[in-house]
Amino acid sequence: MGDSGKKRLWWHFLPQVVMALLLAAFMVDPWTSYWGLAMVWPLIPVLIVTSIIVLVKGIKKGGTHKKLVLGSFGIILLGVALLFLVRMPAYGCDPDKMAKHYEKTKDALEELAYFTKSTLNEGDDIMMDLQYGTEVRLFQNSAGSDQELEAPSGRELVKEDFEPIKKRLKDVKCVSIYSHFPDYCDIGYKVVGFARYSYRLYLNPMTEEQRQDALTNAQIIPYNDKVSFLFEGGAVGAQSFSQEYKEEYLKNHPPQWTSE
Repeated sequence: MGDSGKKRLWWHFLPQVVMALLLAAFMVDPWTSYWGLAMVWPLIPVLIVTSIIVLVKGIKKGGTHKKLVLGSFGIILLGVALLFLVRMPAYGCDPDKMAKHYEKTKDALEELAYFTKSTLNEGDDIMMDLQYGTEVRLFQNSAGSDQELEAPSGRELVKEDFEPIKKRLKDVKCVSIYSHFPDYCDIGYKVVGFARYSYRLYLNPMTEEQRQDALTNAQIIPYNDKVSFLFEGGAVGAQSFSQEYKEEYLKNHPPQWTSE
């Protein structure tokens, strides 16, 4: 086959290139990629039909070209297998995964909570989110409600204030922190779709009132006296653990209260 013939067959690899780009996007962020693909869904049948045509023509062409076409589709199939067998399970989250991660990082998580409290002025709270870039806001907690201020307690929010907190967040492989001092702070572990899974770390062992709230609030599963698992978010309405799921989980994993 001459050079001109090879050039005319370049489109035989176009579907594989498109599928490779899609796979790469899903590997990075499955949820965003899913919605992006849904917006251009009419192109999916076109991609499928084109891939079938390319595969048939590649097999008929034979020789090295056939091997290249079959090899490229083989790589795509391997990528799809890795996506569903490795990436998608790792992307999801549940209390079992949170418990496993907590046991590995509980000292660092607790240190993060206390360090954040020591960094802020009394009466201040912070919200830091690393999911999409770095978003940082300071609040002044007054009368049980959070009121956003540009310069709480008379000081500006500067990089030196939050860089150590940001580093500690990354060290424990978490994505956000939202403090509610002096009682607790929520440290975001994972964001899956519109939902956020967080650790609610209490600065002191839970009071009886906080225990009861953790046991009855559908968004919270208590793990021990110092931490609960929090599930919140939702595009339409609030998301939470189902009552059946929470009851089953607590039955199999009773909270590790230090005292009864």
